[in-house]
Amino acid sequence: MASIAPTHSIILNAGWPTNSSLSAADAFRLLAREAAIQTNLASLKEKMQAVGIYVWTKGTIEDHLGGISKNETGWANFNARLETENLNVILPNDHLEITDLVTWLIS
Repeated sequence: MASIAPTHSIILNAGWPTNSSLSAADAFRLLAREAAIQTNLASLKEKMQAVGIYVWTKGTIEDHLGGISKNETGWANFNARLETENLNVILPNDHLEITDLVTWLIS
């Protein structure tokens, strides 16, 4: 992250994005798009999951849910769609990440 952060004006504190002109979520989102850190991101995700923290590979849950609102109405609509549609239809590019989360949560 340290070599990529300056390119995006991201301030790191002990290696983690911190308050700057971007929110931490925006900083993680930008960093997650960088091909150079994909191996590190996968390793970080694995290590964090081992201690009970889920890391989104695109930076934030919103990046995986796309246009699904993160509020009661959005979740209700999403759940209603799941009654009649498969997750891979609703989230064709991110159903594996959501499945990974659910599997991790229930294991």
